[in-house]
Amino acid sequence: MNNDLFKFIKNKHFNELFEYIKNNKEIDLDIYDENYNYFIQYLVLYNEYELIKYILENKTIRLDILDTDGRSLLYNPIKYNYYPLLELLIKYDKNNIGMSILDVRDNSNYTGIHYSIIYDNLKALLLLYSNYSMNYSMNINIDIYELCFHHKRTNLLLYLLENEIKKNNNIDNFVNSKGESILRIALNNDNSKVFQYIINNNDFLKQIINIKEHEYGLTVLHLIIGLDYYDIFVKLISTNNIDINLADNFGNTPLHYTIIDNRLKMTEYLTNNNNINININFNATNINGDTALHLFLEEDKNNNSLLLKLLENTNINIINNKRMTPLHYIAINSLYLNDDIKQILINGKTHMNLFIKTRDNKTVLDLVKSNKEEFINIAIDSYYNVLKNIKNKDLDGWEKYCANDDLNNLVKELRKHNKDKDVKYYCKEQIKKLILENKQSIPSYRELNLNLDNGIYMEGCYYTGSTIDILFGLLYLNNNYNCSLLLEYPLTSNKELESYYMKMGLNYSFKMDFSNIEIVWSYMKLIYPTNFDSILKNRIKNASFIIIPLGIEVSSGQHANILIIDIDRKIIERFEPNGQNPPNGFYYNPDLLNKSLTTKFSELLPEFEYISPDKILPNIGFQMYEVIEENKCKKIGDPNGFCAIWCVWWAEQRLNNTTVEPSLLAEELIKQIKFSNRSFKKLIRNYCMNIVNLRDNYLKKYEMNIDDWINGEYDEDTLSSLEKDVLDKII
Repeated sequence: MNNDLFKFIKNKHFNELFEYIKNNKEIDLDIYDENYNYFIQYLVLYNEYELIKYILENKTIRLDILDTDGRSLLYNPIKYNYYPLLELLIKYDKNNIGMSILDVRDNSNYTGIHYSIIYDNLKALLLLYSNYSMNYSMNINIDIYELCFHHKRTNLLLYLLENEIKKNNNIDNFVNSKGESILRIALNNDNSKVFQYIINNNDFLKQIINIKEHEYGLTVLHLIIGLDYYDIFVKLISTNNIDINLADNFGNTPLHYTIIDNRLKMTEYLTNNNNINININFNATNINGDTALHLFLEEDKNNNSLLLKLLENTNINIINNKRMTPLHYIAINSLYLNDDIKQILINGKTHMNLFIKTRDNKTVLDLVKSNKEEFINIAIDSYYNVLKNIKNKDLDGWEKYCANDDLNNLVKELRKHNKDKDVKYYCKEQIKKLILENKQSIPSYRELNLNLDNGIYMEGCYYTGSTIDILFGLLYLNNNYNCSLLLEYPLTSNKELESYYMKMGLNYSFKMDFSNIEIVWSYMKLIYPTNFDSILKNRIKNASFIIIPLGIEVSSGQHANILIIDIDRKIIERFEPNGQNPPNGFYYNPDLLNKSLTTKFSELLPEFEYISPDKILPNIGFQMYEVIEENKCKKIGDPNGFCAIWCVWWAEQRLNNTTVEPSLLAEELIKQIKFSNRSFKKLIRNYCMNIVNLRDNYLKKYEMNIDDWINGEYDEDTLSSLEKDVLDKII
């Protein structure tokens, strides 16, 4: 009987076929020929509307099928514009068995909407989309938009975009797997209509303007600068939600790019005080340690007004990776002879540190080529005016008296025998002496408790970054500071984590280890230690700070962050050792992580605010500075940097400076490390000896070393004893 049906089709005897089907009520039409082509597919190919209508009204037949080319049943009606037939198939789709024909994806992962785009069939698209909208919760994903761009179907794209924006869909539907937003894709494809449509839709633009692609961390604004689209640049800047200081993965902000790409008109727009909505961070540094002012001075750009604007707003003592400050360039190029620049140097806000040394061991003063006496006088005036401007700071004796015009106490402090001169004279005399004899050219006030001790010099690198080292990092903090940890028995078992690994098919050996001491962000899912909620609620009653390690796992490897709960400030901050962004090539979806943590803690601690790394850390973080240094740890340890130990180090700095804003602390720490000419890598390698020594002392009690631990050469009793030993010290 089946062969008879296909013979009718082969001979195109469709009237006879129609009669045959009507006369055989029990006939099965869910059949295919020797080439695996379904019966219904032939009818669709030949646009046999009436016959198909009869079958759909009187038979039960599958429509969720693919032809031998891997295409769905919608392909031919859309390609050949069989519109009535397309309507018919969709009308009866919901009454038939199997998956909806609207949801069927072919071997290229295409649906009917994709076919409509490929064949520029607007009428089909409208029909399919309206049925999606009415009957399904389906969203138009980025692959459909990208197909529109590829085939230059601008009108179709604008229709979809307009309707999808109205739905207020998840913004992720407008971002591809590379992290490129639809605005970026429109720019890549030189599609001005779509680009203009988006930037004129301010509410939508606000949601996507700051999206960074994954590989280089570029935003649309970065690209617009490179392309020199000034009018679009101004339009984007006017968007209320734009992060004007958002840097790429190498730390370059839009201000950096305007100078790198020689778009000085854009630089002028950014630095114009009349643009009150623009709050530029002039001190932002890129991976080379350069501020925008560094770049401007290095390129020797001929724009005096712009130089003055940058100079007025930038800390001229910031040291780049060449150990050059803007003040070094000012000295080398004798820019201090410019009256306008001189006025900025002595304005009472600008500090002039003359004794930062270059790689060649040259101070700023060493680099002054002419009129050295005048330069020293400028430095004296600068020092004096800074004192007058910082009266409320914690100053040393004579500096305090200078700041407050206290002649009597100043004379006593300086042991002067008469008062025939005024305060300014004595102060400047003392400042000159300080510069020439003591090699100090800025006030000596200090507000932060910075501990940059390198510790014990290490020839070997014995920090592994494994969970045992994370555990003893926590124990080190607990032993030395007033902080609480969320550690309770068992430290070695987390059933939820183990179950998740098994479901994901991950290669987890389940060997005895400390698997219950940290929150884990594993492949975009948060797993908490056992009884996390109850332990946190209990600890927070009597704690000042709570320290929680955060392990991160993606296909490219593992990484470490740390959470610090500051009870007095009511904040929960996430520290990312790399800085504002994940390590390059290690994308773990930080936005989703932030949302997940915010949701969790808003339920547990509704009065607390979650703070993400981009709110407290610079673009280039401690670990990034460490990684770019040449001397790598060549023995055991993390070859990409000591992320876990940086987390412990940061927690210690926070606990040492509890009243200091975290953003100020991070900035000052980096500045001091650079100023003291220390290696980030040596600093952190040597710091980890605090944890290594503590760990090894515990292991020695059980006649073990770290090699034994890593190789699993211990039994359950030893692990249990070590676990009890650690918990006794913490709880």
